[in-house]
Amino acid sequence: MTVAFVLVVLIACVVGWFVVTRVIPNNKYQRAVALRENGLYEDAIAAFAELGEYSDAAQQLSETRYQQATNLRAFGKYDEAIAVFASLNGYRDAETQIEEIKQEKYQQAVALREAGQYEDAIAVFAELEDYSDAKTQITAIKYQQAVALRENGQYEDAIAEFAKLGNYSDTATQITETKYQQANSLNAAARYDEAYALYVTLIGYKDVDKLLMEDANMIAAAAAAARDAMFAVGNYVTFGEYPQTADGKDMTPIEWLVLARDGNKALLISRYALDAKRYNNSNTEKWETCTLRTWLNGTFYNKAFSSAEQAAILTTSVDNSSNQGYWGRSGGNTQDKVFLLSYAEANKYFGITHFNSSNTKSRVAPTPYAIAQGAYTNSSDKTADGTAAGWWWLRSPGDYRERVARVNTDGSLEASYVHFEFGSVRPALWVNIEANVFSCQTK
Repeated sequence: MTVAFVLVVLIACVVGWFVVTRVIPNNKYQRAVALRENGLYEDAIAAFAELGEYSDAAQQLSETRYQQATNLRAFGKYDEAIAVFASLNGYRDAETQIEEIKQEKYQQAVALREAGQYEDAIAVFAELEDYSDAKTQITAIKYQQAVALRENGQYEDAIAEFAKLGNYSDTATQITETKYQQANSLNAAARYDEAYALYVTLIGYKDVDKLLMEDANMIAAAAAAARDAMFAVGNYVTFGEYPQTADGKDMTPIEWLVLARDGNKALLISRYALDAKRYNNSNTEKWETCTLRTWLNGTFYNKAFSSAEQAAILTTSVDNSSNQGYWGRSGGNTQDKVFLLSYAEANKYFGITHFNSSNTKSRVAPTPYAIAQGAYTNSSDKTADGTAAGWWWLRSPGDYRERVARVNTDGSLEASYVHFEFGSVRPALWVNIEANVFSCQTK
């Protein structure tokens, strides 16, 4: 190996070292700077990161992130800008920049609120978390939003929003005011029943008491509300009179159970069995020709009800087709003032079935008068209030001719011969609850 060859090799190594340690890193450095100048911040950050401790690459990395954050801020990407500034750990004025951005977001949220864009304003204030009074502003916006909903006539939504605010400011008063405005709106729209229902929750507020006492529409609505309450399903009402003591010398108000409501109509059935009668004097189970139907719509109707009360009783299309009975036999459809329940109706309102012998809901106690007339009772079967139960007639035909459906003393369905004299009678009827005779009871 000649000296000349060795010298050439040494020169090549020196040149290679220079290229590796000086030229290549410098080219990467310049490329990173160019990327930053072209706004390719992520690529520039990656390039500076690759340079490690070369020259001032670490400082340039921070500067690149700073410029990236500044650019994000300029485009309104505040959250991203804050995140990048926060990663700089105090580089240059990063903390000041963060504070300024938060102030810009705060002003943006204020502008959104003033423009009525409440949800957007709330979202921006929420992003600010503990900055300044952001949380207080959110609550104030929700209050303002509730007021705006009320002004737009969205009363229910306004009440819901005020309620969410709890004890903030005067929300309780605002809820009351919103209900008052809603009631006034309903009143003006002739929706008197709904207006009344709200006004009665506001007694003592503004002119509500005067309205309830003097406004004719509110007085009428109050009467309607009282009737609705009186004729609620499951309630008992008094209507008409009938002997109920053993000697039969009294005329005692009849108590009726409200079975159903249909608008201004209510279906009633006597609370107690009022009398004892045969279903029919002849051997036929047909409702349309039975003597009990004649008695109910003649003797009983005229004895139990005054002319004013009779005016309140509606004529009912009584369905006694085969689908109303347990045994699938028809008994003749009629038009009646007073009638007996069918099996289908007894099943619907009392849960009566053929085999349910523990149904206290369907058991009935005959009055002392009914017992004196021959109504059967069984001391082993008690009503819900502990009284010996009797059995009572239904209008549906029984299992074969000369037999008709009845409710046993144990509350189950059975069939009996139509000529049995000891069956109890529970009249049923539909009434007009708006009749004057009921208006008197609600005052």
